[in-house]
Amino acid sequence: MNSGQKMNKFTSLIVSATVMAGTTVSAAPFLAIGDSAELFLTGTVGVRFSDNVTLSSNAIEDVVFEVTPGFALEFGKNALTSGSFSYQEAISRYVDTSNLDSELSSVRFNANYDNGKTQVGVNASYEELNQNTPTLQNPNDGELSPRDVITVGGDGEFEVSQKSSMSVGLTYVDTAYEQTAFTDSEIATVPLKYYFELTPKVDASVGFRYRNSDLSNSNGTPAIDSEDFFYSVGARGDFTPKLKGSFSVGLTDRQNDGGPDRSTLGLDSSLDYLWSEKTTFNAAISNDFGSSGQGESQENSSISLGVRVQVWPELSLNSKATYRKIDYFNKPADDYYEFTLGGEYTLNEYVTFTSGAVYKDNKSGLGASGDFDNTEFSFAARIRY
Repeated sequence: MNSGQKMNKFTSLIVSATVMAGTTVSAAPFLAIGDSAELFLTGTVGVRFSDNVTLSSNAIEDVVFEVTPGFALEFGKNALTSGSFSYQEAISRYVDTSNLDSELSSVRFNANYDNGKTQVGVNASYEELNQNTPTLQNPNDGELSPRDVITVGGDGEFEVSQKSSMSVGLTYVDTAYEQTAFTDSEIATVPLKYYFELTPKVDASVGFRYRNSDLSNSNGTPAIDSEDFFYSVGARGDFTPKLKGSFSVGLTDRQNDGGPDRSTLGLDSSLDYLWSEKTTFNAAISNDFGSSGQGESQENSSISLGVRVQVWPELSLNSKATYRKIDYFNKPADDYYEFTLGGEYTLNEYVTFTSGAVYKDNKSGLGASGDFDNTEFSFAARIRY
């Protein structure tokens, strides 16, 4: 099938998605449960054209039809404790490469307590994923990387004095791959921060974060576990009437069990600048350690700049440019670039249309065998009753 035929199918699927979304709007309203709980029916119907669905040097282009039905139970409206429980089933059908078809479940729960002086949150999720990423490439050409990810976490911030507070958290992430070529991981992270008021709108912080990465290979080969220590100072709040956000900077140290250790500058920042009533810019910079799906230690440095424009109350546009350097401990670094352009139109309280274009370009330190680029266009209708 040539590109013209694929684009014609892509256009037909867009029309189908729009018709299905319009048909679904008249289905059923949400269900109220008691005085403070509501059940919503959710769903997404969309199509996506990608000229490299597996993000590999041997590009395969295809059109993907995606339907994601689900529900969300929200509770605690106008109460000190609130939260939600949701379920979705993401169904993907590829026009040509049907071996990549999938049905992926996701379950999420979160709850929050806030009395003005103490904020506590807990969350848990189970996700089935099936895609490749810049740092996760299936060794079998033309295949994706299925895995299950379980996340459990909690955090709280407590008032210490009238002008200071302490935050503590715990996050546990378990990633299990279906294929023995990949390295399973269990990662536990414990962040601590002490905040003290500099001005009525700005808090300074002193922080420490501990992370333990326990890696295992089902094929019997040894994996290298690691521990990370991040010592930081930073600030959060409204720095000017138009600039707000947070940043942390300090020293990050990775200690590998039986492998090379490394220390580097640790960064974690995100700032929003209100250019006008309708236009907001966002800048984010980070530098941290991680582990690839093959169990390799890596230092990830990234910088991104985005903008969001609220054209009308119903229509918003957004764009973002990202550069990421993936510096492996045992092989040359990769340079990854990503550019996105998207839009969102709210038809009514039930239906929102989204569209987007993404360009990805990876320059591998190993040469052409690891290089890839990808252009993708998508259109979807998001439904909520």
